Amino acid sequence: MGTSAAQLSPRSPQWDLVRRSYVDPSVPPPVTVARIVSALDQGFVQGLSERPVAQALESLLSLAGEIKAAAESPPRLTAVARELRTRVKQAVVAGKTASRFGELALSAASKTALAGHGERVARRFLACYVAEVFSYLVSRDIGRYVGQGRFQGLSDVPLYVRAVETYVQQTLDEADLADPAPDAALADLQGYLRDAVAACLDLLSAEGEASAD
Repeated sequence: MGTSAAQLSPRSPQWDLVRRSYVDPSVPPPVTVARIVSALDQGFVQGLSERPVAQALESLLSLAGEIKAAAESPPRLTAVARELRTRVKQAVVAGKTASRFGELALSAASKTALAGHGERVARRFLACYVAEVFSYLVSRDIGRYVGQGRFQGLSDVPLYVRAVETYVQQTLDEADLADPAPDAALADLQGYLRDAVAACLDLLSAEGEASAD
């Protein structure tokens, strides 16, 4: 499944249920998120840990010391985040690995740096990255439903996207996610991401099922 911002979610019973969840104000974000997890195809899930995502994490980890040192100085954090973006973009250009997942990962890495999180960096990145992914997934569909159900006005759309993103990030921020091995190579970071993203999706699925009970 592609990741173009203009591409709607596929037609399938699972995604049809997700779309009904978007509109129905009685369905809370945890349940909708769990239904999205169930609807994701294997190709999309595999893409979540592709090379440009690992490149973003690798660059973020390499700057963890600078982030920690600049935590009390917003201008210094901005400079570190700028350096991060430069490093990631150079790696992507050199490897010709540009992708939507890479863009989401770069956004998550930049937010993690700007927040001044110099410890448990990979864990914080994961929470932000997966939240960005769900924000993307929800955003690509719900604009069509203005005037229906929970979306009575245009302003309801970004509010709902933000509610889903916040729920995902807070849930994963509180989870006991693993850290990668120190000085992990890029290929090892991809393996780490594959396992960690799978754990995140499993957790979100379980949380949604518990909320539905």
